[in-house]
Amino acid sequence: MALMVPNAAALAALLVLVLALQLQVRVVEESYLLATHGDAYRRYAARVGRFVPGLGRRADNPSAIKNSSSDTASRATPTG
Repeated sequence: MALMVPNAAALAALLVLVLALQLQVRVVEESYLLATHGDAYRRYAARVGRFVPGLGRRADNPSAIKNSSSDTASRATPTG
């Protein structure tokens, strides 16, 4: 019952949870995806948010966003 009411222990647990989630995503998952998918993941990450689509991501290279949209369009059209 004590953790149902906002208190110092609940706040500390929330901060630890958020920190652990951030570390897992930034250190483990993103480096794995970058090593596995390379530039395709870099372009994807430049145009979407880390946790909320469209929020929290800045393009390191603004042309990456423009190039990625034309890249997806070229993949969507059949070539045969």
